[in-house]
Amino acid sequence: MAEESLLFGIVTPNVERFGNPRDAAEVGRLAEESGWDGYFIWDVLSIIWESSRPTYDPWVALSSVAMATERIGSARVSQCCLATSRRSCWR
Repeated sequence: MAEESLLFGIVTPNVERFGNPRDAAEVGRLAEESGWDGYFIWDVLSIIWESSRPTYDPWVALSSVAMATERIGSARVSQCCLATSRRSCWR
């Protein structure tokens, strides 16, 4: 089987509705049904905007998208920019 290349991807923020894992899974499923090839999400802090806007962990949202999709979830979910300085991956 030949590998397909990524042509079109959808990008969503990880704040408010689009960052919510349930909503992200639904958007990912709809994107796949509509022919999109990938799903990408921001990695931002809510402090940039009003503190009342809920911000979600992009890894959790991407996991929900991967579980809700077949083609996109196989290898085409990612963050637009990973801010490693905010993550304690060495701990």
